[in-house]
Amino acid sequence: MSQTSLETSPALSALESTTTTMQITNSSGVSVVVLDASSNPPSPTQQLFDQTLSWLTTADLLNTIPPRTTKTIPLPAAQLDDNGLPIDLTLILADAQTLAPLKVVDLPALNPAPATELTEADLTASKQAQEFVKTITAFPSSSLVTDYLKALDDPDPTALPAFFAATTDFKQVSLELVVAFQTYFNRFPFYLTGYTTARSFYLYSSDGTTNRYAGSVVLQNQSTAPSSVPNAIEGLEAMYVTTNGADYIPLSYVDGQFVDDPNSASPDYCLRGLFMLRSDLTKKPEDNQLIPILFGTVNGQVVFGYDVKQEKSPVAQLAATATPGIFKDLDVLVHPSNTQEWLKLIGLIAGGVLGIVGIGVGGYFLNKYLKRAPKLTPEQIQAKNQEIRELNRQRLQATLDKIHTELKVPDDIWAAIEHNKEAGNNLLLEANQERIKDMLLEQHSIVNTLQDLAHDTMLSRVNDNLSRLDDLMLKTEALDLGNQMNDIMTDLTWNTAKLADVYRQVGKALQKGEQTYIEKSQKAISDITTALEENEKMRQDILEDEIPEIPEIEG
Repeated sequence: MSQTSLETSPALSALESTTTTMQITNSSGVSVVVLDASSNPPSPTQQLFDQTLSWLTTADLLNTIPPRTTKTIPLPAAQLDDNGLPIDLTLILADAQTLAPLKVVDLPALNPAPATELTEADLTASKQAQEFVKTITAFPSSSLVTDYLKALDDPDPTALPAFFAATTDFKQVSLELVVAFQTYFNRFPFYLTGYTTARSFYLYSSDGTTNRYAGSVVLQNQSTAPSSVPNAIEGLEAMYVTTNGADYIPLSYVDGQFVDDPNSASPDYCLRGLFMLRSDLTKKPEDNQLIPILFGTVNGQVVFGYDVKQEKSPVAQLAATATPGIFKDLDVLVHPSNTQEWLKLIGLIAGGVLGIVGIGVGGYFLNKYLKRAPKLTPEQIQAKNQEIRELNRQRLQATLDKIHTELKVPDDIWAAIEHNKEAGNNLLLEANQERIKDMLLEQHSIVNTLQDLAHDTMLSRVNDNLSRLDDLMLKTEALDLGNQMNDIMTDLTWNTAKLADVYRQVGKALQKGEQTYIEKSQKAISDITTALEENEKMRQDILEDEIPEIPEIEG
């Protein structure tokens, strides 16, 4: 547009008369910064943190707004888009230490900027939004996700707020905060360190036969506050460390991924952060924390990164239960064939997660777009929505291609959710079958030991002691024998019950041999019970200074 047309534009004249400052009150207990996240022209694929940001200072030239203070912020100059329409202003109030979003403020063009307050309630909403993003990333096939996507698809503008209000833990969440955190995670990797000074992720790969350690990624925060120009990651260093720990390769963080070459379409090292429930990896119910992991490729190997280094189990400990040379703590690393399939599933999940991100970003942009074009028909809105989603899918697919071109951001998110759910259930069934086999072997070993102890040791000791009761010390030992046998029977009873429970987990009728095995354990318990009764009788005889009859006890 020419300078002459700008000078005569009614929109520009209106903009020139609009308030150019804004008063912000920080009623919270944290220092905040104000980021200009407006885009010109408005982009359907790059919103909030996914664009060039400007750091706005206060009128008295402070970079931050301290807790419980009010400051005036000079706003950026008014702009028009290519169609001569005024561009709305979008501000992010962010944590001064991490740049994590605390509140998103949309300022419609041609309107005076109203005073804004950041409250403790806003901080609660921010925390809930971050947890929501982590949760839908960790459980992308859950009913929470499907209900969220249905609300995004609903043309009723009250559907999404009603969805959040009906949840238990995310009542104060809004779409702009969800998109703010999704794009924040895509821009800055501070969340992968847990907002601490350092964290390492240990990488593992599998060829279906052997699981291998594949090096590590080390993240270090060198400063406690980001730069005053938040478009480059300053203060955070990322490096890949080789398997021998002797060499390292610097990594850059681009579009949510660590890469060795930010300009390459197929980098040798490409790793993306995801969230998972720790117990999904360890199979320990008490591990109920959502944790970040890394997923990607290292020199063509598909890997995942976990924040605890795994040690190889000694062969002697594994001989009865699994192939030697595997890792002992993470359940997903116990069986290499399952590990390989699990890595494939994580690739599907990564594509699904990005699909959900794209739909959220597109929905946020569509809401802003409709404010600028309010006269569209429902059919036009639907067509615009599909166009925006496809643009986001293509952009995110280009990002995922850097990990592996076989990974896909789905064009049909509903079909992908069902497919991933089925794939996950099948893998879980296979993994459970392997786990049950291991449990059976372990329980067989325990029960065998206890049976041997009951039959071959304890009963023989009873007979030996009873035959030598003229020795006072042996009388004392015989008195204690009942307690020892009680302990053995308690262990054997518990482990036999556990073994039976393990069989029930298989979900099929017990085979004859397995039932016989349990009956053998129950027979051992019965024998010990009989021996205990005899032992109690002998104990009473000893206390009365009588030499008891030595019973015949079957071994």
